[in-house]
Amino acid sequence: YEILSLMDGFSCYNQIKIADEDQHKTAFTTPWGTFCYQIMPFGLKNVGETYQRVMIVIFHYIIHDIMEDYVDDILGKSKTREDHSIFYDVSLIACGKKCVL
Repeated sequence: YEILSLMDGFSCYNQIKIADEDQHKTAFTTPWGTFCYQIMPFGLKNVGETYQRVMIVIFHYIIHDIMEDYVDDILGKSKTREDHSIFYDVSLIACGKKCVL
């Protein structure tokens, strides 16, 4: 590959909403009350698998072609600059306003 780019999924797990019917499963109690998560926090069982599944759904058509992902890192790989611009276009569209360059 001629060009490689690395992107970090900053707070990536916190970008995934927990289904309303499952939020009670994340409940915890403090002196100030009982709370539950509305977004997926780090540390819960299976968050890695859930995040990976979301990445596959979003990027299924470019994973293992011009993109690889591992945990919260994304590697863009291209043989030409033109191909690399496709990786950036797809990545930036998927990230929307949350993407910071």
